[in-house]
Amino acid sequence: MTVRTMTAPSPANGDMSAATKAASDFGTAFSEDGALLQAMHVAVVASLLSDIVVQIKRITESTNNLARLARFKKTERSRSAVVINVED
Repeated sequence: MTVRTMTAPSPANGDMSAATKAASDFGTAFSEDGALLQAMHVAVVASLLSDIVVQIKRITESTNNLARLARFKKTERSRSAVVINVED
């Protein structure tokens, strides 16, 4: 609506401060129970990793579709290992 009327959007500072306070209160309430807080951290990390895997899969599929549509040549994958000698 703000683009159509050419007006500046309403500030979200009030909403952000309320969200920040709610998050802080939530953290304070659960900080007393260390095991529950640790379990929540593990659950959040697992959820984020799961989301990342799904998004990487989508990106890979999209990249492959674009390469197919652009008629990129398929390369042969070599199964040979690359060995790099590092000397001190």
